[in-house]
Formats: sequence, C-alpha cells, structure tokens
Amino acid sequence: MFNQLHKTRHPPLINGLLTITIHVNDIITAANETANSSNFDVYPNPSNGVLNIQTKDGFTPSKIALHDIDGRLMHTFHDPDRLDINEFHPGVYFLVGTNDNIPIKVKIVLL
Repeated sequence: MFNQLHKTRHPPLINGLLTITIHVNDIITAANETANSSNFDVYPNPSNGVLNIQTKDGFTPSKIALHDIDGRLMHTFHDPDRLDINEFHPGVYFLVGTNDNIPIKVKIVLL
C-alpha cells in the first residue's frame, strides 16, 4: 500500500501560503486552502440529512462535492442551495465548493 503513495512537490510558498498536496491512490488528502470558509455557510450543522447552503461575498459554487473523512468523493451536487445527504451513514464529512478553481472546504457532521 505504501508503494502507491505519491507526493507532488510544489514550491514551498505560493502567494505567501504553504502548499502541500499528497495523493494516496488518487485521493487528495491535503490541499491548499486559499478562500475564506466564512463565505460558505452550511446549516444546520450537525444535520439529520438536509443541509442548506448560503453563500456570501459573490462566492457562487458551480458544484459542491461531498467527501468522507478519508477524502473519498461520495457525491457531487449541481444544485448547491439545498443538499440531501440522507443516503449516507452518520459521520464526519467535508463539503468542498469550488468557484473559479478556488476551493472552500467546510466540515459537516451527519447524525
């Protein structure tokens, strides 16, 4: 399993931010977070299965991806106002909204 670990080397600083990307079996486990997550509100959090998305300051994601705690892509939503995640098991997930290739990641808890 460790022989499948690939590291992508980037310059140590990009726009004053340290960037580290590690791919494990084609799963991104760490990424450069450049956008402010306060532009992307998710409620209620924790949730019983339906999440409302509110964006601010002109951030309008074209899609929102749901990743499990291990970084695996679980689902991609193309209507980012209201997300139904009832089909997934309770646990910790990450929503990643992308606008102009700038990702915003928000941790959510599904009860």
